Amino acid sequence: MFAYGDSVVVLRSPQGRDKFGDKARDVSHELHNVGIHYVETEEIKPTTSPSQVDNRQTIETDVDLYLSVGDDLLPTDYVELPDGEVYKVHGKILPSKSPLSGWNPGKIAHLKQIKG
Repeated sequence: MFAYGDSVVVLRSPQGRDKFGDKARDVSHELHNVGIHYVETEEIKPTTSPSQVDNRQTIETDVDLYLSVGDDLLPTDYVELPDGEVYKVHGKILPSKSPLSGWNPGKIAHLKQIKG
């Protein structure tokens, strides 16, 4: 999509589970020339769950990923960005269509990472 875009690694969960019973993420494939936009970086929020008694804070980072029309990314995938951080695809992957001209340059995927 972008001549000078970045490359990201798609991590897709296989059907089975690992030896601990967790869903394992395998390197599925790479996507090249994608655009990365950090929407909100490291907003600190205190946890509100009543089961949390250690007063932890979570750090959420939101990223928009601009993809070509044919790029293979699913709402259940994880994405490793060039800095090595892993994000989960959050929600549906949306088309990016111009309401003025009808031009469809690609798709937008919202990614989210929560730490803490």
